[in-house]
Amino acid sequence: MTKREEYILNYLESQQHACSTASIGHALNITIYQVRYHLMKLCMKGRAVEIKNGRGVSSLWASSMTKASSYHRSAGDQ
Repeated sequence: MTKREEYILNYLESQQHACSTASIGHALNITIYQVRYHLMKLCMKGRAVEIKNGRGVSSLWASSMTKASSYHRSAGDQ
């Protein structure tokens, strides 16, 4: 696992809610494209979960250690 993947995973585990790609990038000061790349690698390893909320709506991300099914999109996340 790369250092960036560790940083992203630690950030996801520290949050009480699912996070957008942009919020992760902003918090860690890396681009959304780099965040998405590493998140997809973490998903393939089973360490992160992408929560899709429909067509045309941005995905949210959570650590696989948390209960991803308990997350839902609130009005503030849109």
